[in-house]
Amino acid sequence: MLDLGYRHVDVFSRRALQGNGLVVVLDAENLSTAVMQGLTREVRQFETAFLAGVDLLGRSARLRIFTEDEELDFAGHPVLGAAAVLHPVAGRGSGRELGPDGGAADGPGPDPRCRAMGGRDHGSGRRDARPGDNG
Repeated sequence: MLDLGYRHVDVFSRRALQGNGLVVVLDAENLSTAVMQGLTREVRQFETAFLAGVDLLGRSARLRIFTEDEELDFAGHPVLGAAAVLHPVAGRGSGRELGPDGGAADGPGPDPRCRAMGGRDHGSGRRDARPGDNG
């Protein structure tokens, strides 16, 4: 099984379980398009954001966004939600790595300042997928 870390955030709200809900998968580097689409259907959010190639030193990442039906080229609230997940780590300085829970691998977890960027962090979760599903 593949262990996937993710964050559930509310975008455009400072209150938990309000605003636009979004799941942000933290390390989607080795996930196929079919697996990303399937996970999006399973979590039943309007959109799910998948981060890959996160480089906190260079402060860059690749983002893919899916609805239950298709991949999108762009959507505003998934971009803001992904930024809110990355901000607490990348905003603390360079050279840090993103841990499986979305916090710095060598430091504290999410910073409540991410709410000002439009996201409210509900904490991390784990999802198992079959190894054959990730290629």
